[in-house]
Amino acid sequence: MELAAIPEIGVESVGEEVTYRLPARPLGILRLAGLVPIGFSAVWCGFIGTIVVPQFRHLGNHPQPFAFFICAFLLCFMAAGCVPAGLGLLLLFGRCRIRWRDERLTVSDRLGPFGWSRRLPRQPIRKFVVMGGAAVEGGRTLPGPFATLAAMSATFENGVSRTVVSG
Repeated sequence: MELAAIPEIGVESVGEEVTYRLPARPLGILRLAGLVPIGFSAVWCGFIGTIVVPQFRHLGNHPQPFAFFICAFLLCFMAAGCVPAGLGLLLLFGRCRIRWRDERLTVSDRLGPFGWSRRLPRQPIRKFVVMGGAAVEGGRTLPGPFATLAAMSATFENGVSRTVVSG
C-alpha cells in the first residue's frame, strides 16, 4: 500500500517530556462535515434565543429573584447548544498534540487557545498500532474519501487498546 506524503510532525523534547505536534488532518472534502454541527448549533441557539431575549427584557423591567433563575436556566441551554459548534470547528480547523510526560500519554485536540485533553491510563504501553481506512478487517476497503483516513491506537500491557488519534 502506498501512502501519500505526510507533512512533517513537530517534535519538542525537554528533559523527559516529549510533545508531538501533528499537522492538520488530511480530511479533504470530509472536513466540510464540520459544518453540520455548526449549523445545528446555530439553529438551536436561534431557537433558544427567541426565548431568552424576552426573559432578559422582562428581567430589566421587573427584576425578581425567580426571573434571575429562569435566565440562568435558559443560558445553560444556550451554552449546551454551543458544544456541537465547538466540535465542528475542531473538525474544520483543529490540530492534535500528543504529549508524553511523567510516564503518561496525554492527547490534546487544539483550536487556537481552546482545547480538549484526555489522558490515557498510566500503564506500560506494549505497542502502537496504525490502522488505515484502506485496509479494514475482513479484507474490505472503504470507498471514496474514507480510504485515506487512519487511526493510531495504543495497546497496553494488560491487553486494553485505546485510540490515541484518528483522522
